[in-house]
Amino acid sequence: MAERLLVADADPGARRWLRELAPAGLEIEEVDSAAAALERLAGAPPRLVAVGARLTDGTGAELLARAAAAGLLGGPGGPVVLAFAGPGGAPPELDEDEVPIFYRLT
Repeated sequence: MAERLLVADADPGARRWLRELAPAGLEIEEVDSAAAALERLAGAPPRLVAVGARLTDGTGAELLARAAAAGLLGGPGGPVVLAFAGPGGAPPELDEDEVPIFYRLT
């Protein structure tokens, strides 16, 4: 089974940019809202989660805080979080105590 990447960002161009950077063989799922991302995380968690600054129903930081509070991030085997900025943007600001594992790609 291929490793999965969930990409959450309101900007289709930013999602496309990250999809192009992803290694071959990685199964990629894209969402534009926090609600859809939380649904995916609660159902069948991916190995990686890439979150941009803006979503259609909030911010990337709000999504990650909600996911962490629900126990969907961190812990053994939890998804690795990548906070990214699309062209000309800035990655979401994160509380490192709430989101235990993350990387920034700018």
